[in-house]
Amino acid sequence: MKKIFFIVAWCSAAVLADELPIHNQVENHLAEANRLRSARDAEYRAWQENKAKMETLLASLESVEKQTRIKAEADRKQAEQYKAASAELLRDEEAGAGVQQACIELMDEIHAALDQLAAVSIPGTVPAREQAYGELKEQWQQTMSRWKATEDAMQQVDVQVTVGLLNDEAVKVKALLVGTSLGWWLDENGDRAGFLVPPENTDEAVGLIEFPVSGDAKDELRKAFQIMEGRRAPHWIYLPFREVNP
Repeated sequence: MKKIFFIVAWCSAAVLADELPIHNQVENHLAEANRLRSARDAEYRAWQENKAKMETLLASLESVEKQTRIKAEADRKQAEQYKAASAELLRDEEAGAGVQQACIELMDEIHAALDQLAAVSIPGTVPAREQAYGELKEQWQQTMSRWKATEDAMQQVDVQVTVGLLNDEAVKVKALLVGTSLGWWLDENGDRAGFLVPPENTDEAVGLIEFPVSGDAKDELRKAFQIMEGRRAPHWIYLPFREVNP
């Protein structure tokens, strides 16, 4: 029995001799725990950094996508505006062409009416039509100038006393002037009447052409003078027109 106990006791002592002291074991466990904790913290920090990078990248992608969407919408609106502006410009050009054509037709009508008026008016009352030149604006101004000059001439009706030459005879007459041209004359007694002929030079006397003896022209001219002098109520008077060979 003594031998067996000795062997067991010796084995137990040998095992105890191979183990570290308890405080060393605790230190080792704490060191291992700290190492594992440090590794875990490092992995967590790396994960946090990767997460931050991914979030930044995602935000950048979202920003780029948003800017791209905004730019695409702006481009679409601008394209629509260009399309609308082009359509409006086309309509304006078509309308402008229509207005130009209407102006040209109106000018032709005005000139035609003035030409008809010139055919039955005293020479010089309606200015001759000038050759059209320049742009449409200048042509329109020419037409309006001719119209205005005709209006001014038609409003200039006056009665004057002058001396004219009738077959080289000086005759004192009353002259009915219309517009910028001379018109008709009536002698002091009212017996003779006729057309006034503008002189070629300002220092020459007015020419006189007598109406034929028969006809109503003389009576109509007397009425015209009476109206101008306030001795008769205004009404239409048809006076003869002297044709002038060009």
